[in-house]
Amino acid sequence: MKSIRYTALTLPFLALPVMAQAGSFADQFTFSGTAAIASDYTFRGVTQNDEHVTPQLGVELGHQSGIYAGLWGSPVDFNDGGEANTEIDLTLGYRYKADAWSADMRYVYYAYPGADSSLDYDYGEFLFGGAYDFKTVVVGGLLAYSPNFFADSGHAEYIQAKLDVPLPYNLSAHGYIGKQFVEDNAAFGFPDTVDWNIGMGYNLERLSVPQANLDVSYIDTDLSRADCADGCSGRVVATISYSF
Repeated sequence: MKSIRYTALTLPFLALPVMAQAGSFADQFTFSGTAAIASDYTFRGVTQNDEHVTPQLGVELGHQSGIYAGLWGSPVDFNDGGEANTEIDLTLGYRYKADAWSADMRYVYYAYPGADSSLDYDYGEFLFGGAYDFKTVVVGGLLAYSPNFFADSGHAEYIQAKLDVPLPYNLSAHGYIGKQFVEDNAAFGFPDTVDWNIGMGYNLERLSVPQANLDVSYIDTDLSRADCADGCSGRVVATISYSF
């Protein structure tokens, strides 16, 4: 009986290190997400939802080492007879930061559930981004490579240079210019394209919603009407997002 009582008393204390270890393991991870609604969903300057208002949702699980995994979704409309109506992006990446330098290396798989497999919409892409914070301006760049791009259009590369400028009163300015290169332009549907964006952001902290942001951007490409009849010309896109 004495042995049973001793065991009953000591078991909770023996379990404490295990529970503490489990707790410290869980503390290594963070879970976050963003919900947004945009007046249009554009990808590298081209509308992905026929210039319609678009709700979007993304979640991410990150580890203190810098490794992270993400899931993001949005409605799409390619005017393809309803073949594709949803885009799901699966991401696995690694972020690194040292003083003013930051880097982000990731693989993204773009999936379009519901689209006929013969369209070959699904594809994967490797992305390498970096930035340097000069305090008054953040200068960054992006390089993306896909071994077989959207619609089985062969290998593709995308390069981008961007600026982010913090401003007073919770405002910020941003801009980028990029170029998409595609091996098989006929299969992709467009020639190699230059796109750019210039915009302003506003954090709603002054309205007691610091997790919310409003962005208004002008987005355009160098595609002509002959190259793209609709959805590639200049337009203003407004997006409101909430981070959790």
